[in-house]
Amino acid sequence: MIETAAARALAEQLRQVEDRLGRLLISGWRQARAEAAELRHEADQLAEAGLPELAARVRVVAEASDPAEVLKAIALATSACRLLRVRLPAAPQGWTPLTPASKARRARTEALVPISRLLLDGREVWVCARPNRNEMLLVEPPFPEAEPAEPAAAVAEATGVFGRLRRQIAQALAGETNAPSHWLNRRLAGTLRWQAQYPLGVQGDVGYWTLEDPSWVTGQDEQNGLRVIQEVLSTGRQQDGALLFWNSGGFRIRELDRLDPASYVWLDPSTAEAFGQAPSAKLWAIVWMEGTAVVPVALLTLGGLVSPPRLTHLIPGTPEDVLVRPTG
Repeated sequence: MIETAAARALAEQLRQVEDRLGRLLISGWRQARAEAAELRHEADQLAEAGLPELAARVRVVAEASDPAEVLKAIALATSACRLLRVRLPAAPQGWTPLTPASKARRARTEALVPISRLLLDGREVWVCARPNRNEMLLVEPPFPEAEPAEPAAAVAEATGVFGRLRRQIAQALAGETNAPSHWLNRRLAGTLRWQAQYPLGVQGDVGYWTLEDPSWVTGQDEQNGLRVIQEVLSTGRQQDGALLFWNSGGFRIRELDRLDPASYVWLDPSTAEAFGQAPSAKLWAIVWMEGTAVVPVALLTLGGLVSPPRLTHLIPGTPEDVLVRPTG
């Protein structure tokens, strides 16, 4: 006989699988391939729970190769999940306990690298990298972004090319320094929950996620590849097309032309508008490469002997953040 607590936990797990299958139908097959791949993890958990037949049906969805095949697989997997779930609260006598999992069944914790802020359909999202999978993700901000405590006059002066230049000169002469931000500096951990998929022109798509139980990763990890790019950005010497992460080819540093916005793919009209406010025609940027498509996600001001590198977010107002400069 299955225990009540175990039945409830399994019913919730089945409900989550059903929700994921339902989102696949809503998104469409082309936009939902990344979500389908995540179902392999769900299938592994079901197999560990002693449900190999159901796990096999879920795995078929992840491995489907065309829309007709995936539609049939989703229908069978959804039906199997619902039939099992409705029977769990009233399990008949004689049922044997579920096979204990060989390891704790819990959602995977992912380590992401926050890169920049963008607007998407009027709401702010964080552009994050999952370098070990060579992926770009759009994540609902897990923490509120602190607003800079600047006087209103300073903000007004900073609008426009010469206003921003005067502000930067005044900061340098006054010895003003800002603490490095978390962008390209700290890794963010949490459990990803897929919400939607957005197209990147005709080249591909990108997922929009929420992050449950978010936290900043503590301690230094030289394997995350961040120190290398921090040193490169601080020297002011850059090569067009350089990789942002040594183990991921999607994010690159490119020299872009502000006067040719049609050459790039924009996630949101506000991103293109912010790009058009750049102070010079030629500028450095962090981009995501999706096939031959170039998707700008942030602008860069390379560092020098006395100034740290800066990152400009492509959102209204084009706010800047100081990037870390490695020491030692």
